[in-house]
Amino acid sequence: MTRNSWEPYKEFWAWISDKRNLSKGLNASGQPTPYIPHDRLCRYWTLERVTAVIKVYHELPENLDTLYGENTFRVRYIRIFSILVMIRKVGYLQEFISKAVGDCDLPLNPRDSTVFQATQEGIQDAWSFFYAQFQFCPVQLGSLAAHDQVLENGCILPLTVDRVLAEGDGKKPRVTRCRVHRTTAEIPRV
Repeated sequence: MTRNSWEPYKEFWAWISDKRNLSKGLNASGQPTPYIPHDRLCRYWTLERVTAVIKVYHELPENLDTLYGENTFRVRYIRIFSILVMIRKVGYLQEFISKAVGDCDLPLNPRDSTVFQATQEGIQDAWSFFYAQFQFCPVQLGSLAAHDQVLENGCILPLTVDRVLAEGDGKKPRVTRCRVHRTTAEIPRV
């Protein structure tokens, strides 16, 4: 591996560290937590960038041009791809594609995942994926996407508190008025 082969990864890591590319939602404790909206990922991941990252270690999936050209890659796998780049495990992309596990299936629970092997390394990779995924997949609000959904502790709600309407006192809950972020469009199940 040459020194420059890490460049596509480094560029992405720098991009996700840039506050201009982040939105702030609320975590399970109500604390502001950064996440990257889907539309920003779609703008960042051009076919050229995707290809450059995959070429570092792996052969390109045979159908990448087709997937990308039909916009299927952006709709079904852009978040998964981003997570895999973040944790340096892009080799799993073909597993996600072959098992039809896409962005609409996030967040993944490492205990239930069929993508990662039941080896020590596979289990570690599943947990790395689990902890990294929340930055890329805020809870989808709107329609019935979040209805009766059990949320993982790491989930990020794409909300900004506008103002506190009533303070909680231990017996009564705190009531806030929140603004839902517009960039949290529902990921279609295709």
